[in-house]
Amino acid sequence: RVALAPTASVPIVSGHIDARDVDLARFATDLPATKLTVKLDAKPLGEGFAGTFVARNTDVGPIDAGKVPVAVLSSHFAWSARELRLNGLVAELAGGGRATGGVILPLDAAASAWQLAVANLDLHRLHTALIATNLAGTLSAELTQEKQRVRADLAQAGMTLAFTALAAKGEVEVERFRGQAGGGEITGRGRIALTGKREFAVNVEARRFDPSRFGDFPKAALNGTLEAHGTLVPTWNIAADVTLVPGSRVADLGVSGTASGTVTPTSVTGATAALRIASTSVTLRGAVGTPDAQLDFTVDARNVVELHPLLARYITPELPDPIAGSLRARGTLATGTGGVGISLELDGAQLRAGDLFRARTLHAMVSAAPGGRGTAQLSYAARPLTVNVTATGAEIVQREFASLSFSAAGTLARHTANVAATGNGFATRATLTGGFNDLPKPAASRGSGRAFAWTGALDTLENRGTYPVTLDAPASLEIADSRIRVSDAKLSVASGRADLTDFLWDDGRISTRGKFNQLPLAAVLALSGAEFPWKSTLIIEGDWAITAAPRLSGTLSIRRTSGDLYAAANGAANAEGRALGISALAVNAKFANDAVTASAELRSTRAGNAEATLVLGTVAGTPPGKIASNAPLTATVVAQLESLKILQPWLGTEAVFDGRARVDVRARGTLSEPSLEGTLAGDALRIDAPQYGVHLKDGRLRAAMANGSIKLDELSFTAGEGRFVAQGTLANFTRAGTAGAIGGGSRVTWRAENFRLVNRPDLRLVVDGNGTLGIEQGKLALTGTVVVDEGRIEYAPVTAGTLGADVVIVGQERKSESAKGVANLPLRLDVDVDLGRNFRFSGEGLDARLAGRVRITTLPSGELAARGTITAVNGTYFALGQRLDIERARLTFDGPADNPALDVVALRKNLPVEAGVEVTGNAKFPRVRLVSNPPVPDGEKLAWLVTGQGLDRASRGDIAALSAASAALLSKGRKPLTTTIAQRLGLDDISFRGTAAGSAAGATSQQVVAFGKRISDRLSLVYEQGLSLASNALRIEYALTRTVTLRAEAGTVSGVGIFYRRTYD
Repeated sequence: RVALAPTASVPIVSGHIDARDVDLARFATDLPATKLTVKLDAKPLGEGFAGTFVARNTDVGPIDAGKVPVAVLSSHFAWSARELRLNGLVAELAGGGRATGGVILPLDAAASAWQLAVANLDLHRLHTALIATNLAGTLSAELTQEKQRVRADLAQAGMTLAFTALAAKGEVEVERFRGQAGGGEITGRGRIALTGKREFAVNVEARRFDPSRFGDFPKAALNGTLEAHGTLVPTWNIAADVTLVPGSRVADLGVSGTASGTVTPTSVTGATAALRIASTSVTLRGAVGTPDAQLDFTVDARNVVELHPLLARYITPELPDPIAGSLRARGTLATGTGGVGISLELDGAQLRAGDLFRARTLHAMVSAAPGGRGTAQLSYAARPLTVNVTATGAEIVQREFASLSFSAAGTLARHTANVAATGNGFATRATLTGGFNDLPKPAASRGSGRAFAWTGALDTLENRGTYPVTLDAPASLEIADSRIRVSDAKLSVASGRADLTDFLWDDGRISTRGKFNQLPLAAVLALSGAEFPWKSTLIIEGDWAITAAPRLSGTLSIRRTSGDLYAAANGAANAEGRALGISALAVNAKFANDAVTASAELRSTRAGNAEATLVLGTVAGTPPGKIASNAPLTATVVAQLESLKILQPWLGTEAVFDGRARVDVRARGTLSEPSLEGTLAGDALRIDAPQYGVHLKDGRLRAAMANGSIKLDELSFTAGEGRFVAQGTLANFTRAGTAGAIGGGSRVTWRAENFRLVNRPDLRLVVDGNGTLGIEQGKLALTGTVVVDEGRIEYAPVTAGTLGADVVIVGQERKSESAKGVANLPLRLDVDVDLGRNFRFSGEGLDARLAGRVRITTLPSGELAARGTITAVNGTYFALGQRLDIERARLTFDGPADNPALDVVALRKNLPVEAGVEVTGNAKFPRVRLVSNPPVPDGEKLAWLVTGQGLDRASRGDIAALSAASAALLSKGRKPLTTTIAQRLGLDDISFRGTAAGSAAGATSQQVVAFGKRISDRLSLVYEQGLSLASNALRIEYALTRTVTLRAEAGTVSGVGIFYRRTYD
């Protein structure tokens, strides 16, 4: 709308523009999408116009989404022939950002300058690859007709961004750029032409630069340079050189190396790279996407596990965990006009990919469809294919193989493959012929998007292991994307046959039909890799016909024809006497429109009888041919088991479990969350574990299941002359067999009366007690009181040494301190233990009756704590061949259960001097000292303790025994006490010895204590002090040879001599 005054000097009186729903993308495809409402008001002012404008964008979005991140742009303006002046300019950005200020744009040759204040700028709202920020700063410009310079300085806590750019002569030059965050920075400069091919050049330097602080990029600390140049029109062509110096890190892995090359949208030429990632080295050299292009590569990953964080984040999040081993690969990738081809050689050792794959060694050589000028016109179908793969010590989906091999030779359209596998009880070989079909022509190789399919035949299959298998005639085989089909496979398996008429797996849906007869169940399970705890001679037959067209329909039937199961581990020598006496065993199932109805029946003379039914309904919206996890479920199990010995293979051979059981259980709900109801009953239950001294008999169980809980009416056992009884509720038992689902509300009370818990020659415990067992905050809570009516422990120490806590064995995981205790167990204890009046301990020289009371609890950290005291009553202790009577022995618990305070005194009685040992401190840091009654010097104490007499009456043999005794008594397998004391005093040795002392009456024998110090490997110094006579001597010895020694001695007797020593066997 415009108001005009044609006769006035200024013909335009006022103007108003009102535009709505303006989308810039409608004007040009390279413009962003908008939804603008624009209002402009103008009036004449001087030689121009002045007014206001407001532009509101209701379709705000980031640049990478093809939108504009500006919500509102408004300003006052004044326009004349010389300039455009914007006052009060306000730009409101997405996320609350603002830019305010004034701008003067010259329309003649005059210069101008302007500045905007920026606040609350969020880079993530500008581009989603960038992080959220709250930047503030200035944006300024200096403008002339010839050149324009723009500066920006933005910052927030921990981050700064700055640049200066100059536009002149059809070119923009970034004179400086700097980004800083987290102690790292990136700086650089560059230029780009605004016309022609848009030539550009960039130089960047990084110092500890972390891209993740600016956007959704790998966490890194980069040190290096980037130099790049090229053109952007008509298509981009970039030549770059990258250098990362040692000390750089990506995803917490050390990275260094160089890379260079020229990149276009369709090719890479002149590529060279030498990179090191942790201990892995990678090299590349060559080209991709050009005629005769070849790219040579090598990878040497010495420790694959180092690469897991990098691969899982940036390659595939489905990467198995853990991965391990070493891997080396080298090869050539050909991508010329002849099509894509590859030759690869790979070697691996100790490889692991989660539970999917393991291999001690792996070697592979592959050559497939090599391209290049020489084969440019050769069709894919005629191109050669060679594959050789071998592995040893392999495991695939928990199936172990001693060796695996695969080889193929021929062309892509027609080749022959051989497969071989050996392992425990099997040696299998197979031959296949066929090829890939629907192959593209070379010109359509790139970007065809066509999925290859393999069609052929399984010509031979033979297993020469424990259970022989032979393919009677070739079977057809098809393998394609989401589709596998096997037809007309006729197999001889051990003494039976299996005919697989058809098997089709199509995108998760299965259609199959066939039959089998006279098949040994053991052979079927062994060949499938399933573990079966029972020994089996069962022979089965059956048939099936199941189709998914698209919904599941059909039948399945399995029947016993002969044979039996045995309550013994497979291969046990005494299995024949444990036959279950099976007379009937059948499983039948019917599928109708994805619904399932199944039944099973067992009849046996020894194990009893059992029947089970299962009905699974359908759920609306479930894809055809699949059973939903929330499908409605109805099931029943009714069993009368005459002997629980059938469970023996699951319990192993360390315990014998027997008894009778009745089970009547019903399940309702869904397949993923069934609800169980019914009853469990057991009689004549018996558990025998002789190696542990456990003999429980006359057991009785009565339990009912309802509403997700098990009500335990009675669980009782007899042992010795007493009995154990428990009753209560196990709550929230929501899934069949899922004990881990037991939750809060569970409470079981127990009571023991004269119950022989353990009865072994070296351990016997008869206890009374009562308490409760429950679940509290996800932990098993055990509370109660235990009184030992009768107990005896005979302790036999283990003499084998153990490694210290600081010793780590290569290849074995180091155990943490907490792993040694109960801290990691979900257990909460509060048990009061009374040792009673008849508890004896014998071992390590101690024979005593123990008494006392200790309360054992668990701390919040999970460690065991104890409060109470244990004393020894009427005890003796044998040490150094002597009988010591225990005067006082008390263990006081007031903290960690493994570190009680010690207060022990044991004496050798009925001697003029009663000598012995006193132990104080705690279990981890005991303090041992000699004591006597009456008090005498320590030397005398030790003499009376070991020899029964004082030093003045000790013989030379007694003195030697004292030295050995001091080491044995106090060192406990470590250095002798005298050596320890000597080393702490700066000496090498302190010892007791016999020697001759000169006197007027001649030489007499006496006992001395000797202090020795080796000054060098030849020179030593010894000082001797008499014990029984007042004598001393200082001796210096110098070894001239191994047999000749020069000695000088001063003291009671002085002298110099040369001594010759020779030893005879």
